[in-house]
Amino acid sequence: MPAMARRPAFLALVPLLALGCRIPQGVNTPPGLAARCADGVCVEVIHFATFETAVGMWIEAPPATRLVNASFAIDEEPACAGHVPIEWVKVDQRVHRHGPVTIDGGHGVIVGFPYNMWFAHSGYWLATFVDLELTVAGQPRCVRARLTDARGKTAVGL
Repeated sequence: MPAMARRPAFLALVPLLALGCRIPQGVNTPPGLAARCADGVCVEVIHFATFETAVGMWIEAPPATRLVNASFAIDEEPACAGHVPIEWVKVDQRVHRHGPVTIDGGHGVIVGFPYNMWFAHSGYWLATFVDLELTVAGQPRCVRARLTDARGKTAVGL
């Protein structure tokens, strides 16, 4: 095929390729700008980037609060259903590979997921969340923090 004949075919594919790609999204802010609170637990996503495997948060929690598990969830999955489970957690610079981990008071928390967390679902144009399974004074609680909305745009919050 001559070069001139290939050019229109290539140009016709460019918009299709662009629709299939998700523009990278993310947040990198200091704590204290957009905390969301529910029943005494405040969670603020302070760092994430699509295609990275960790999400940084600032968490304020009442006494006797423990992080039992965390998961990455998409779209309309039920909270704490465990679409992509956590691999590790870092609380105030200390890595924990097994839980539960005490997080009462204020803490910087980074949750780490498998390398495929952004790719292990049926599409990129879905809402994404980090779900935190907690116990507060022995009572189970699930807290959901939004990362992106259904259009793939950054939409951090509870």
